[in-house]
Amino acid sequence: MELKQIVYHQHQGRREYQEDSYAHGADFIMVSDGVGGQAKGEVASDIVSSIWREAAIQHVFVSDNLEEKIQEVVAKTIETLKGYVVENPDGEGMGATLAYAGIVGDNLVAIHIGDSRIYHFGSDGRIKWRTKDHSLVQELVDGGIIAPEAAATHPRRNIITRVLQAKEGALVKADFHLLTDIEEGDIIMVCSDGIMESWSDEGLESVIHGKKTIEDSIKEIGDHSAEMSNDNNTAVMALVAVSIDDAPIETVKDGSSTTSEVTTDVKKEVNESKDNIIQEESPENIESPHPDNDKQKKPGISDKMIQYGKPKIFQSKKWKRSKVLFIGIVVIGILYLLCKLMGWIK
Repeated sequence: MELKQIVYHQHQGRREYQEDSYAHGADFIMVSDGVGGQAKGEVASDIVSSIWREAAIQHVFVSDNLEEKIQEVVAKTIETLKGYVVENPDGEGMGATLAYAGIVGDNLVAIHIGDSRIYHFGSDGRIKWRTKDHSLVQELVDGGIIAPEAAATHPRRNIITRVLQAKEGALVKADFHLLTDIEEGDIIMVCSDGIMESWSDEGLESVIHGKKTIEDSIKEIGDHSAEMSNDNNTAVMALVAVSIDDAPIETVKDGSSTTSEVTTDVKKEVNESKDNIIQEESPENIESPHPDNDKQKKPGISDKMIQYGKPKIFQSKKWKRSKVLFIGIVVIGILYLLCKLMGWIK
């Protein structure tokens, strides 16, 4: 099995800086979305991409002890982020998501943390599997609190529940899934959440089903995301070949140009860090150059906020009951004191 062809798209959206980073090689593709704004989210995503690219090159991920190896790389990533903060205190709190797909033996492993996604499409464009976001709204959907279609417009849709972060005690576990039903011509895509501002799952299926090549698919997905998404939007897509031959890997950016690479050469694309870092602004507060189109676009995800642990989705109901009981006790106490003062109670 190999990744026969790799295509990619990246656009800054309407932000003033780029916090997405990506990397790819002969047997892996990945995306990392920085979290932090002034806390150097773009540096964090670069660090994440560098460490996971190195792990792929060194073939760290093998079938034996796969989960243990994944967590070792997670721990190394967090320690590296913390080491950067020691030398650069202004980066405290910075972090990044992870979406990594790579070949392990005869299978593909999908590893993710946060709300960057991994898609497995069949050759017909149908979604065979995708990751489930580590986000508050996904927890609410899973708990039956809100309907799936309400997630895109939920007021707390910007909260993610897992992130690789430079913070003491920031232990996080990556979710991983072995894709065992890979067939010739299947497509793997990793993307940041900026892509999801403009595309539903059904929309992505329609594009891939209607295109003859993945160059055409990434171009349409990228062009629409660049026009409609407020947030940084990045996607890397690979065509899977189950039967390996000696043809070189092709790498295409936005479907516009093709270059060949030998399979032993691992190419990495990492964003340049910016010297002037400004406060991250919510994409919803950025003035749109296409106000007429915004009414029809898929609602986007605001700036990420970080929340640790599993959200307690029933907490609000318990709080309301406790609040009513407390108020009742206070009212009874006040009435009792008034009666004593008036001499009605001896």
